[in-house]
Amino acid sequence: MADPKSPSAFISYSHDSDDHAGRVLALANVLCDDGIDVILDRYVHPAPEEGWPRWMEQNLDEAKFVLMVCTETYRRRVMGREEPGEGLGVRWEGSLIYNRIYHDKPSGSRFIPILLLPGSAPGHIPNPVQGHTCYRITTFDLTDPGYEALYRHLTDQPATPKPDLGSIKKLPPKPRPEPSPDPR
Repeated sequence: MADPKSPSAFISYSHDSDDHAGRVLALANVLCDDGIDVILDRYVHPAPEEGWPRWMEQNLDEAKFVLMVCTETYRRRVMGREEPGEGLGVRWEGSLIYNRIYHDKPSGSRFIPILLLPGSAPGHIPNPVQGHTCYRITTFDLTDPGYEALYRHLTDQPATPKPDLGSIKKLPPKPRPEPSPDPR
């Protein structure tokens, strides 16, 4: 059971290959180990009673964050440019994400593009989240700058916290300059 203070993160990804799906699962497992309540289809067995489309919609709405693991295939499916009948789950999630971005309050910190390196590139990020902060991750631990930055984002731990606000300093007034004589 997740700690009620743990942030939740829904992971949206495409099943590009067994290797890619394994890397997504490894990322999800490490995030769970690090206190993030991850929502991932691979953790659900058997299939949800309400069906995958409703499961996706409910969990997208309930998650504090949506991690979008971007690949060429993911972008093509989210953008609705996949062959008919292929990648239906990501196409559905993409539609839901588009609608959330359109109707939600500003969502730049909620929908987070993730690039798993090597293999992913900035050009794989779907259009509606291209302006959002993106995290490039090579290894799934805090020694990786991309993973550390993502973890700081999810847990609201900025790398450079703002210092406490000090008090206003009372400065002595400066003497006024004497008016210059009228040259007339």
